[in-house]
Amino acid sequence: MGSSITGGFYEEKIDRTVRVRGNACWLWRIQFCTGSYDEKANAYTSVYDDSVYAAMCYCPIADIENADLAYAWMRYDSTKDASGKLTATAGSYDFTEFQLALQQDEAYAFAEYINSLQLKDENGDPLSFDVKDADGKLDLRAGSYYKKTLENISDALNAALAVQEDPEGYLLDNYGDTSSWLTKKEDGTYAVTDLAASVAKLLKDNYERYSTLDGFDQDTVDTFIDHALTGEGAEAIANQEYLVNATHIMLDIAAGKQDADIAKYWRTRNGTADQHTSFSVAYNITRAAQMAGADVDYALVWAMGHGSNEGTTTGTFVDWIKSIV
Repeated sequence: MGSSITGGFYEEKIDRTVRVRGNACWLWRIQFCTGSYDEKANAYTSVYDDSVYAAMCYCPIADIENADLAYAWMRYDSTKDASGKLTATAGSYDFTEFQLALQQDEAYAFAEYINSLQLKDENGDPLSFDVKDADGKLDLRAGSYYKKTLENISDALNAALAVQEDPEGYLLDNYGDTSSWLTKKEDGTYAVTDLAASVAKLLKDNYERYSTLDGFDQDTVDTFIDHALTGEGAEAIANQEYLVNATHIMLDIAAGKQDADIAKYWRTRNGTADQHTSFSVAYNITRAAQMAGADVDYALVWAMGHGSNEGTTTGTFVDWIKSIV
């Protein structure tokens, strides 16, 4: 199927030749738009197939509206003190009372969000937070989604250790005592056992409780709620959130709510030390892509930050291209 470019006020006719300006003009100049002009539809149609064959996503930041929730879930344990109590000053950053309360609520909201997606793993088994704690709340450190997250991190670590001459020495030199979060299995590989790890709606739903806490900035919160939920641009924001979130789009395709062809192949890589996005985002995208019928290649890269310097421990981009063409 070729691409259609609507002319509108960017269109110019010269001797029956249609020249489309702006980005489309550039396509015309490189002769990508060789094809025909539909005068009734006011569109120039290329004879070339512009379907996306494959997607390589490094550290995708696609789930914008739930990004803070994902981070709050990952870092939920970072504000625990020695007794296991969540406190404002236990982590590397001193939270105000309001920030700590919001952080905790965001973490639980992420678990509810994941449950709402009804994701499935590589074998078709459900991924969710399906265990409750003693207080009857969702256990953020239990359930099939959390277990799979630990497996993904473990796979990244074992891939990195496989190229080390002295794996145990590497762990000792870089991480010291790992007994609280790492276990060596009988086969010699390691298992990570502890992660240690929509805002506007949360603010709106918990406004009265938050407003009594130290650090609550009413003007800032009111402005945020207005822009995201109740203001003139709220509908446009919601639409943009959907358009940039490949996870939701592909889940809608998988559920038959949308009829669209997606890229046949998806590969994502981001690091366990990514400081700009939660690695749950990439995993959710690949789960949705597979559920929509795509072939996926997902892996975390041990200790890699935010970037594309993936190395070779989990394969390479070039090798992946060779395998799909």
